[in-house]
Amino acid sequence: MSDSQSPSESMPVLSLDLRGYPDLVLNLGRESLLSDPKLLIKTHEKSRPVTLFLDGLQGDDWGFNVVTALEHGLLLLLDAETEDVISIPPRDSPARSRTIKPIAIEEVHTISFHPRHDIWRTLVKNGQTYLIKFAESGGLSWCQYGPKEEYLGHLDRHRPDSLPLRRGSECIKFSVRDDPPPPIFSASLSTSSNVCHLSAGFPTFELIISITSHETQPITVAVEDTPFYIAQGLNEIFDIQDKETNERVEMPSGAGCFMDNTGSDDYPPEMVLEEFLPDEPYIRKYALEPFDEASSNGGELECLTEDHNYLVRLSQTVVRGFSSWQFGLKIDLPRDGKEKRRRFRGNGTIKFAVSDVPVEFRAEK
Repeated sequence: MSDSQSPSESMPVLSLDLRGYPDLVLNLGRESLLSDPKLLIKTHEKSRPVTLFLDGLQGDDWGFNVVTALEHGLLLLLDAETEDVISIPPRDSPARSRTIKPIAIEEVHTISFHPRHDIWRTLVKNGQTYLIKFAESGGLSWCQYGPKEEYLGHLDRHRPDSLPLRRGSECIKFSVRDDPPPPIFSASLSTSSNVCHLSAGFPTFELIISITSHETQPITVAVEDTPFYIAQGLNEIFDIQDKETNERVEMPSGAGCFMDNTGSDDYPPEMVLEEFLPDEPYIRKYALEPFDEASSNGGELECLTEDHNYLVRLSQTVVRGFSSWQFGLKIDLPRDGKEKRRRFRGNGTIKFAVSDVPVEFRAEK
């Protein structure tokens, strides 16, 4: 078939596929999965838009609700050991639609499990493993040519005139845990002095972050995806506001260095691990320095104005917390890479309790 032709009767117009991740964990005490599986929607139409109606679509936000799809029979839940299908009480509600443009790439939709939904506690058991896959014919999945506006008010659950649509056969495999909610760390911000001097001959001015765990046992955190590992500038860590102008101060940013270790046999690697001991502050200091022409580093002091006051808060990137962690010290980690990776997944996010009151300092010559 040439690119100018439409799909034949034997070829689907759209293909739907599920993609999971190794060691996927549904933790009933958590808000979300660490690695959300995906729904892939691929069009085989080269010239015309196609409207897809599908149980579980979440409108235009590129999401797919697995609970809705299970309740409508589009997806099946199976015991991974016996492959028995688990019965789910049906629920009827309108399907959402999406217009798929005639392009040859896949749309990737994040599958939301909603681990705290009441349905999971009635369907799954802690410590068991399950599969999710497309039903052969249950649920609503049909498509027609044209934009979705042409079908508003005609959302029939069964359309005999639907264009060919293929449901993939791959499964999402996940295990179930029911852990208590993740810890909450306290985070505070301070300065090395109330005054930041812009000229030479004074001590270096620093912004200081202190993070404390109040758990009774140590916690090891993989900080790879946080500014505590590699920050591309102070704006990634702090929100600094000029009190006189009410404008945000833009600090110099470096190129940084992104290192993707997720595919490594030893993940997370030693260099991204930090230990948080009970009630022992984890302290990081960040200096504001003049620009150094030789290294092209620094330059934060040049962004400040003499005799201006500044308000500092932790950035949202910092406040969002730690998503990859486990109880215990680094020495307690298993040597087996697969088991080590598994322990850092599905534990939820450690949030920070942070004061809303900003820290203030003054810039002087």
